[in-house]
Amino acid sequence: MSANVLVMPMTMADLDPVIDIVNASFTSPWSKAWMAGALQNRDDCFFSVSKLPDTQQITGFAVYSFVIDQAHVMNIGVDPAFRKQGIGAALLQAIIAEVDAKNGIQITLEVRKSNVAALALYQAHKFDVIGTRPRYYKDGEDAYIMLRES
Repeated sequence: MSANVLVMPMTMADLDPVIDIVNASFTSPWSKAWMAGALQNRDDCFFSVSKLPDTQQITGFAVYSFVIDQAHVMNIGVDPAFRKQGIGAALLQAIIAEVDAKNGIQITLEVRKSNVAALALYQAHKFDVIGTRPRYYKDGEDAYIMLRES
């Protein structure tokens, strides 16, 4: 299913609804202070949000870093009420397009081994598992390292 959302740069005005999505989506969520600081002060981090075209309601967010010619997806989250509608794919496609426009040569990310939905999303967008990070998450779960070459 293809999402009918707009993907655009995140602003400070978007922070509270994004933090709500972060807290609803992750067992070790980023803090509001960290996100605000990174959004305002990190030139290597790029934040985007997905919004419904009619109401401008935020449905998801994505964060990636970009250094020289390599990108790293740091986080993608979708509001639980809007999952399984293609929003995560729209956010990932926006990252891929931005990285391609910057002449990036590869994109990496980590994903929980148990996150079947995310694994399927990344594999559908030509990411391959290239390794494992043992006990990567605070609860001890391993992460797959995934890579997409441009």
